[in-house]
Amino acid sequence: VHRLRTAAVRDVSAGAWFAPRFRGERVPLLDEVLDLCNAARVVPLIEIKSRWRRSQNAGRLVAAALERHAMSERAAIITRDARRMAEVRLAA
Repeated sequence: VHRLRTAAVRDVSAGAWFAPRFRGERVPLLDEVLDLCNAARVVPLIEIKSRWRRSQNAGRLVAAALERHAMSERAAIITRDARRMAEVRLAA
């Protein structure tokens, strides 16, 4: 996924592997997920899996999305990389 552009990811059927009735379901963008979380008053749990070399700003981008949706204080973020978590904290 890290090599694909957003449009290419959006074109993939995210549900076809699960069951035929989910064929055509699209991969949501983080902003869309956060909109749904806000509407449903759900606390998002976001796992940042990207490797440091591939995307050194992933934590900053997640923090910015949370800020756009006024969810910086209501979200849980997990990652296996301490540098990534530090990046999120600095951006918040």
